Amino acid sequence: MSEYDFFDVNCAIGMPMNGALEVAPTAAALLAEMDRVGVKRALAGAVNAPFSGAEAANVWLATELDAEQTGHLFGVWSFLPDCCGEFPSGKKLFSAMKKHRIRALRLLPAAHRWVCRRAAVGRQFAELAEHRIPILTGVAEFGSWDKIYELAETFPDNIFIVTDCGVWGCDRQVRPLLTEFEHVSFALGDYWNAGGLADLVKYAGYRKILFGSGYPRCNHCQAMLMVRHAEIAETAKRAIAGGNLERLLSEVQW
Repeated sequence: MSEYDFFDVNCAIGMPMNGALEVAPTAAALLAEMDRVGVKRALAGAVNAPFSGAEAANVWLATELDAEQTGHLFGVWSFLPDCCGEFPSGKKLFSAMKKHRIRALRLLPAAHRWVCRRAAVGRQFAELAEHRIPILTGVAEFGSWDKIYELAETFPDNIFIVTDCGVWGCDRQVRPLLTEFEHVSFALGDYWNAGGLADLVKYAGYRKILFGSGYPRCNHCQAMLMVRHAEIAETAKRAIAGGNLERLLSEVQW
């Protein structure tokens, strides 16, 4: 059993359309894998959301979570502009999120054919900021680091968690995000950098760094080992493992 309370901010449920080395086709399967490796809780999205469409993926994910009774798994829905009527906003959205244990939203603008601009989503993003709903966005999914910076600059009151940074080193890209934008956090995932976590904490502090596996694309254990063995204080390790995400979710206002 893990000595750290690992709370995964970035994993997914479902059978990937293109296959994967590891899969969790159901919520029960993901929970079994989490139990095997020592992850206590997780925020999970639908692995096929970019391909099957946001509406179908969100309904499928809600059904999986409704059948899960441990209380260790929470959902991440794919966000859409509400202009076409298939995605709720305002009280309807927050009521549905609370009912189905959805605690965050993910942006997939390229896959779902929408534009992340004030003209398209400004009113919805203002509601999300007011209710302190975390918004996940992957660098590859969103298009580029430039667009991540543009997102943070355009919507400075929203809570963003940057995931899936790529394995070729991103310190020059992610460090200014953490120091210059109050509400931007960073999930480790594929941040594969020997000694990098300790240096990142030294530069930007630990309160905006989160444990995130990227499962099933990545194995849980890589990021877990990075946290366990980083040359940082125990306080920082425990915060990154789960405390920081716990704090963000405790601030959500229904």
